Amino acid sequence: MFKDILCGIDEKIMIRVDDTLFQPIKSQFLAKKVNPRKTFQNLSKEKQERITRIAVEEFAYKGFEGASINSMVGRMKIAKGSIFQYFGDKKGLFLFVFNR
Repeated sequence: MFKDILCGIDEKIMIRVDDTLFQPIKSQFLAKKVNPRKTFQNLSKEKQERITRIAVEEFAYKGFEGASINSMVGRMKIAKGSIFQYFGDKKGLFLFVFNR
């Protein structure tokens, strides 16, 4: 999966995954790099990649505001509380996947 961040007008950023351009997001979200907590780093690489891939897809298709933690965890096959354990909150997950 190829992920790219393209600058747009009005301080909005477009996310490109492979050859598809997705929802604009505000550039303020990309200002801070977030490292996941140790509990995420202890997961298998396969599970880390699955969580990251699904989060990228959800945010890219729906934008930050439209993205749903409930939708993501259902596809990730993890408990909702795990996201908060790994990243703190939705913004932490977003910052992790798009600032890697």
